[in-house]
Amino acid sequence: MLDGAGRTFDFSHHVFHTAFPGGFFWEVLEVLSPPPVGRHWGVFDGEYQGFPPNGQTVEMYGVSVAKVSDDLRLVEVEHYYDPNAFLGKLTGGCPVAHREP
Repeated sequence: MLDGAGRTFDFSHHVFHTAFPGGFFWEVLEVLSPPPVGRHWGVFDGEYQGFPPNGQTVEMYGVSVAKVSDDLRLVEVEHYYDPNAFLGKLTGGCPVAHREP
């Protein structure tokens, strides 16, 4: 699947893995009758598309739809969140900032 800029999930996964070398964690904060409300967080310790790290903890909140097996193992998860607020923290405020390589 492509994002709005024509990038694949594999591309974005690599970019964010570089920006958060210590991991970008997810926890369920509240379970409604589905979906759960969750949070992703990580320390911005690596470069993000030319933007230098600042060492700050970056958080994003959203709603997730998780599918589990009969023994409650996670099978599939979809996250819904506002990417503008998240990317703005990585780019210094402008969520649509673009730098040529």
